[in-house]
Amino acid sequence: MAEEAVARHLWQQYVEQDQALGRTHAALLHSGIDLTPILAEAIRDPSQRPTALQFLLPNDGHSERYRQRLLRELVHEAAIGDWDLSLILVRQIILAMDRDWLRAHIGTVVTEILDSEEVSYWEYRRLAELLERVDHDVLDRLLDRAAASQDADIREVAEDYRS
Repeated sequence: MAEEAVARHLWQQYVEQDQALGRTHAALLHSGIDLTPILAEAIRDPSQRPTALQFLLPNDGHSERYRQRLLRELVHEAAIGDWDLSLILVRQIILAMDRDWLRAHIGTVVTEILDSEEVSYWEYRRLAELLERVDHDVLDRLLDRAAASQDADIREVAEDYRS
């Protein structure tokens, strides 16, 4: 019986903290303050990333503007992320974006990532997985680039998707 009382008390604390989080989320969104730089920094910080991604999950129209402003950071995280909750959340966030807007912008972001960094097999594979669900034209351009790579592992990504 004592264990049940402890569990109920802990559950009540959890509910209260969740409700407080919801109020804080709404206050941040309606504050009029541009949170883009704070969220961008949080996405790059592994200790803050899960919270930032939870904040960006689709739950109202206000979060959409931040998702759009942070597309580069989100796609970058989708490319380099490990197979953990962050990768799942970031893909969920990207895939929930307005599809027409996303298709109009994701190609530029992918090209910027490929041009600005030394990209490995892992990043090519993660980007291909994302683009397969977003934009086949951009996926084809990624695969063309992978096929022309000097790295046999990166060329394998193109072979896998085109076979």
